[in-house]
Amino acid sequence: MLISIDVGSTWTKGALFSLSDGKLKLERRESTATTVEDLSTGFSQVLRNLKLMAYDNTPIVCSSSAHGGLKIIAIGIVPDLTLESARLAALSAGGKLIKTYSYRLNSSDIREIEHSDPDIVLLTGGTDGGNQSYILHNSELLAASKLNCTILYAGNRDLQDKISVIFEKKELLITSNVLPDLNNPSPDEARDLVRETFMSRIIQGKGLQSIVDIAGNAPVPTPAAVYDYVQILEKDGVLQGDFALIDMGGATTDYYSAVSRIDGEKVIRKGIKEPVIKRSVEGDLGMRVSALSAIESDRDSLNEEISRKGYQWEHFETYINKISRKTEYIPSEMDERAFDTILAGFCTATATVRHGGNRREVYTTSGSTTVETGRNLKNIKNIIGTGGYLASLKENPFDNFPVPEINNKGEEILKPVKYNYYTDHLYLIPLLANAARLYPKEAAASLLSNLKGSGNT
Repeated sequence: MLISIDVGSTWTKGALFSLSDGKLKLERRESTATTVEDLSTGFSQVLRNLKLMAYDNTPIVCSSSAHGGLKIIAIGIVPDLTLESARLAALSAGGKLIKTYSYRLNSSDIREIEHSDPDIVLLTGGTDGGNQSYILHNSELLAASKLNCTILYAGNRDLQDKISVIFEKKELLITSNVLPDLNNPSPDEARDLVRETFMSRIIQGKGLQSIVDIAGNAPVPTPAAVYDYVQILEKDGVLQGDFALIDMGGATTDYYSAVSRIDGEKVIRKGIKEPVIKRSVEGDLGMRVSALSAIESDRDSLNEEISRKGYQWEHFETYINKISRKTEYIPSEMDERAFDTILAGFCTATATVRHGGNRREVYTTSGSTTVETGRNLKNIKNIIGTGGYLASLKENPFDNFPVPEINNKGEEILKPVKYNYYTDHLYLIPLLANAARLYPKEAAASLLSNLKGSGNT
């Protein structure tokens, strides 16, 4: 048997699993509101209920997003190259990327970074043996700043000795370059250091040290656990092809995808080589805390959809203001439930556009050619909806708000075309992700039996 618990920002969830026929069988599931004043209170309540059916020596694995995720600022040189590699490292580690900067910082940038109060500044730039001037300039400004956070250097390795001297009065960590050469992004070591920093800081949260004492191990960042689980699912081929997992909460929409290279298409690809597994986080797309920022991101598209469905924008906006103030609110009236459904569809569609790439036709002296930027999601065969709202939503959210074909620049959006949509109706994915640390194959094999399908698209 195995106990898995996830301490979320709103709910603390737990499950008791047993091993049966190469899978993890759900024996019991418990949840309670997260006790913000002392996270161990809710954790212990869930654990007590689960232990009613468990043995005293049943192992416990846990994760947490109650800390809010490490706030990371990434600094690179070229947005499509070193900065994008830094983003991959931060997001795959479960961090929350609050701001990015490219090229040379200025005094205004430094003041903005200080005001953001990040946990980590991820400083990158230059391939090994490449550019030095931008990194040295940015390092001098950061070293002279009032920042009191970890500086993680993952840039041109030729500068490591100079960087050590420049940041001698700061908390500095040095790791290998996230982009040692243009064809080989290498975010893994930087990602691992970000995770270690999370582990060392998360126990500073109220009651988290007690959780460590009870479980015998520190919680991992929930997004990092899910990222690792997606890697296992892709490796084991459980979903038989490219897939996406969308985790939508009150504050953010997290988008994970496993995408293999699409061969046979005559296109020029711009930017760094896309990884097989990728995570993006949309901090302005959420069902409650970020509802206001969500509607501000594209009022025109939302207004058009609201009108098409026969509702008044003023009524929708009033509802959004209401749930932004009362984030625990659950709608009871038909119109309010419809507004929630539209908002969920908008968040998933917008997150898909941002996670994916685009394609445009350009003309050269040799004739026209196609240039592709970012991630191609056209071969996605399966999409899974999880998180508090998508787990309970019975229909496909994209049916309520389709992803557009063309962006505002006239470029083709590389979105999923024909796929199956499933819901994690018991909201087990973060719990299975924890369990995968001890039983990876069994946790992967258990996924499909815990999903509900809502038809092909």
